[in-house]
Amino acid sequence: MKAKLISSGLGYGTKVLTESGEELKGITRIRWEVAVDEIATMEVDLLAVTTEVEGRLLVRVPHPVDGDIREVARIVFADGSEWAA
Repeated sequence: MKAKLISSGLGYGTKVLTESGEELKGITRIRWEVAVDEIATMEVDLLAVTTEVEGRLLVRVPHPVDGDIREVARIVFADGSEWAA
């Protein structure tokens, strides 16, 4: 899901709009981050309000050998069951 962050640099009056232009309500915190050679990400914390969101789930964890952060394609559990990301 794409979203638009509108801010003057202060928390007061900051808005997040959905792709269709609707304002998200009940926001308690916004974190926007961009790192070298990475995509920009925005995390939005909401109060427990009724909402429905669609988007691509991205799971990233440190690789157990080299420590680099990598995207997870699937997880295989000890019992043999799998979860595809």
